[in-house]
Amino acid sequence: MKLESDKLVMRTIAPSTTILNADHSAMIFADIRGICVEGDTTLPILSTKAPYSARSMPEYLLIPAADAFWDQWSVGMLILEVLVGTEAVMATETCSDVQGLVEAAADYIDPATRALLGYLLLDGPSVDLADYVTRSLDASSMCITETIRGLRAALRLDAKLRKTATLGR
Repeated sequence: MKLESDKLVMRTIAPSTTILNADHSAMIFADIRGICVEGDTTLPILSTKAPYSARSMPEYLLIPAADAFWDQWSVGMLILEVLVGTEAVMATETCSDVQGLVEAAADYIDPATRALLGYLLLDGPSVDLADYVTRSLDASSMCITETIRGLRAALRLDAKLRKTATLGR
């Protein structure tokens, strides 16, 4: 977690600006124009758009532009998108929408991933992201695959989850 140890903030984390290397051991950032040191007072040249950025949400207007919170939120939304799908994530416009989506999917997400999403998106207790990634992406781990399969099945069967995942349409 070099970004974290160097206190760097990307501010442009989104599906279109990040890729994993061939063996999934590192994330590559395709757009570094918004990078800064945490606490920097300059405004970003550009920043990620919603839902990968919470800048337009009233709850977060007072958080400085160079706070690690923005990257934390973006990573949380990327993980949520992998689990519940692009349509569901793109439909979120408010913190309440995101919270509702996480809560609706909670019964189908493993405890470690639930805790991680709580930390990244819902101001939950701290989670060791490096440890989570190491365990989840281990070749023998089926955690994420099983969660995705369970959520896809749940979307077919659970009316509340289906309604939450398609809010706004």
